[in-house]
Amino acid sequence: MPHMSLPLVRIAAAAAAIASLAGCVAYPAYPVRPRPAPVAVVEPVAPPPGVVYVAPVGIAPAPGYLWRYHRVYGWGWWHPHYGWHAGWR
Repeated sequence: MPHMSLPLVRIAAAAAAIASLAGCVAYPAYPVRPRPAPVAVVEPVAPPPGVVYVAPVGIAPAPGYLWRYHRVYGWGWWHPHYGWHAGWR
């Protein structure tokens, strides 16, 4: 029966493909909900008396940055969550 071996090969190939791909799709055990990033809200601090205001020359490096006074470096961009731009401490 040579004509019967071709359908058996196809069925065996299909079964092997299904068995090999059965573990590829997995659902999480619980629903995944994105958590909002924690945000630290800090009121803007006024510069000390006698400090001259220097306006920013360019645009803010990213949304959320504020133009504030740093006690060591002077005026610069500050973000409530990421801190000072350019790594100031």
